Amino acid sequence: EDERTATGPEAKASVFGGAGIVDGSTVQSEWTEISHKMGVVSGLFPQSPITLQSQSTPNAAWSTAFVEELVRSGVMQFYICPGSRNTPLTAAVYRSTRVNAGIVRAVSVHDERGAGFRAVGHARGTGRPAAVITSSGTAVANLYPAVVEAGNDGVPLVVITADRPYESRDTGSNQSVDQVKIFSGSYVRWFRDVPPPGDDVPVSLALSDANHAVSLAGQLRGPVHLNVQFRENLAPDDGPIRNDGRVGSVTRFHNRRFTDVPAFARWSRGGGRWQDSHNPVTTSELAVMEVADL
Repeated sequence: EDERTATGPEAKASVFGGAGIVDGSTVQSEWTEISHKMGVVSGLFPQSPITLQSQSTPNAAWSTAFVEELVRSGVMQFYICPGSRNTPLTAAVYRSTRVNAGIVRAVSVHDERGAGFRAVGHARGTGRPAAVITSSGTAVANLYPAVVEAGNDGVPLVVITADRPYESRDTGSNQSVDQVKIFSGSYVRWFRDVPPPGDDVPVSLALSDANHAVSLAGQLRGPVHLNVQFRENLAPDDGPIRNDGRVGSVTRFHNRRFTDVPAFARWSRGGGRWQDSHNPVTTSELAVMEVADL
């Protein structure tokens, strides 16, 4: 069906996917089959622009952009460990699995040690880094065996740990540990302590951190660690800040200020990595790079 718009003809298609119910079918297997089919079809069309204007909190906007850049940089498999502090990341990953049905996959793993080794196994089998996401506290320490193995064997791995904001560190909070460079530099190729999302932390930092992390994990063949500080509210809700009764403690977020950075519009519309959007390569430069790779 063709629709005429102010800018010219626009193609519109409705796509439906289904699976036959046969003996031995399960809900999970049928959904997986549909996801694979829809993933092939959706991959033929350009992605809709990502505006982040609908996000009501800085945590949700930052996590959405961060996870999207991880996916664009090559991370298609996520292992997520249950927790509270990593809620913004968990919500962003599962949103991505819906948008990229059959392409991006996420598995919930209750044991952090097991999640770490599953991510290492995925990277060994595919050659592409997987991401493992945990909450804060002792959950992070349980990843150490997998980080050591990945570091010693040269296996790309993206470790993402949620943490309390800097003002809440060393205050005697329950279930809290010092997560800054918790993994020895002998095993981790790169570490980044990411500041809490907010208006004063532009989206470009989230995109560059994600892009750089995946690039280094692949180039240096080993684990990278991003420790992300999140303030309340952790759930994607604006309004009064949980457990903060001070005057004026209300979640405020100016999403246009957050995205007001050079090249964001190109990244949003283009579907490419932040590195390519921020530093676009001309056709002649791309040809030279392709020849150099021969």
